[in-house]
Amino acid sequence: MRRILTTFTMSTLVAGTVLLGTGAFSAPSVSSERFAPVAQKTCDIPQMRAEIRDGRNRAAALERLGAYGDAKKARAQADATERLMNACIASDENLSKPRWK
Repeated sequence: MRRILTTFTMSTLVAGTVLLGTGAFSAPSVSSERFAPVAQKTCDIPQMRAEIRDGRNRAAALERLGAYGDAKKARAQADATERLMNACIASDENLSKPRWK
């Protein structure tokens, strides 16, 4: 009987912790660093073009050496940088003007 009561008490404690989010088994609180303002990221188009060119040159060199897997990764990274650059260019072109000007 004592074991049943202990089990019932523990299950009640765990259920209350899950439902209320407090108690012995609760997760730590969220830090305020997560919600801190982040500096705005700018797009440096010439630098991105240089990274794309260097990545593709690196992929070609690796392919000539026979490291096809590494060449594929380098090419994929260059492609991802190119997509990011295109997205930056598109966002700059489609940026709406302020209403008061």
